[in-house]
Amino acid sequence: MIYDVLIIGAGPAGLSAAIYTGRNRLKTLIVSKDLGGQTAVSGEIANYPGTRMTSGVELAQSMLDHALSEKSVKANIGPEYEISHFLKATDCFTVVTKGGARFQGQTVIITTGKNPKKLNVEGEKEYGGRGVSYCATCDSPFFNKKTVAVVGGGYSATEAIYMLKKYAKKIFALTIHEKMTGEAVTLEKIKPGEQITIVPHAHTTKIIGDGNRVTAIEYRDSETGECQQIKVDGVFVEIGSVPNTKIFNNLIKLNRWNEIEVDRKNSTRIPGLFAAGDATNVWGKQIVIAAGEGAQAAMAVGEYLSSRKESNE
Repeated sequence: MIYDVLIIGAGPAGLSAAIYTGRNRLKTLIVSKDLGGQTAVSGEIANYPGTRMTSGVELAQSMLDHALSEKSVKANIGPEYEISHFLKATDCFTVVTKGGARFQGQTVIITTGKNPKKLNVEGEKEYGGRGVSYCATCDSPFFNKKTVAVVGGGYSATEAIYMLKKYAKKIFALTIHEKMTGEAVTLEKIKPGEQITIVPHAHTTKIIGDGNRVTAIEYRDSETGECQQIKVDGVFVEIGSVPNTKIFNNLIKLNRWNEIEVDRKNSTRIPGLFAAGDATNVWGKQIVIAAGEGAQAAMAVGEYLSSRKESNE
């Protein structure tokens, strides 16, 4: 079976796209290794229009349910549906999953989002899952009444600190800058005090453990050049993310940040191939923006398929 459109990824961009392709009666298949992408680990979401407060998991599930309410939309979501190969033929695209499944579509919308950046320091890999985390939403409860470090100084770091406030006894926020940056509302909620200490000019150099669990973090002060250690039970790495686009770089032009370059209709340079959300060069990595871009890509797909049908008649 050749679908009208394959949507790779089930974050807000992909799910929004599926809602629109479904309402346009296009045979649509969502293929994704997980549901929600970064949205699913976003914790509390209070800036999605019409929804004053929800969780990332709840929002993603609601969007999926909405998409699947359209009879022409189907979804294959799970680790076995992670894409291993992406192929372009004359009249269609083919995706092959790590589980061995093959799917074909006249068009494709890539909405693969981003993955967390790594520090690439000693001890990070060794203690991954044993004190080193990239998801405060997922792992905060494991550090109830414990001392943790959050590495990063931007939006993702401030959100992680806010999430950890509910559980951790003490939080050290290590940023390479002079101060933290982020949404004003969140910054007001994580002001330095007895529970939260901001450590500026801190370049993380090592994550230390006892062979079983994390016991400390080491950093270098860029102002003084001195190296310091802080005893912690866990380290949350929150330094941003990188586009999940590597599998497509043999076909699609990527910019220097490895984002897929798209035009104002979310089209790539390959006819029938579209992209939306955090994997693209569109400015503003926010859920509402990704959802809007997904809707726009879906509308462009409908236009493309209509014009293709007309030219073949």
